[in-house]
Amino acid sequence: MRIAVSITLFLLFQVAAALLFKWGSAGGGRYWFGFAGGNLIGITSILFLMRIYRELHPNLAAAVCTGGSFLLIQLAMAACFTTGLSPGQWSGVFLTAAGIALLALA
Repeated sequence: MRIAVSITLFLLFQVAAALLFKWGSAGGGRYWFGFAGGNLIGITSILFLMRIYRELHPNLAAAVCTGGSFLLIQLAMAACFTTGLSPGQWSGVFLTAAGIALLALA
């Protein structure tokens, strides 16, 4: 249960950091707020990643955390900034999810 909480928090913090970086880059004097907020949250996520590496095999931890954060960031960016995903990009999302699942279940 503890590992699931660490993975969930890592993923949430990674998504939040990426969204803050994107928000800060949009202009209007938000750059430094997005930069500082994204880095604070991003640094905090690394503490959870270190805990995950302590409890999981490194290949599994890398697949779930790196792949999972990539996947969730793509979905969050598409949802929050209404950029949308093309059919090819949706295929990439599903293939990435399948790869994570295969590594996690193997």
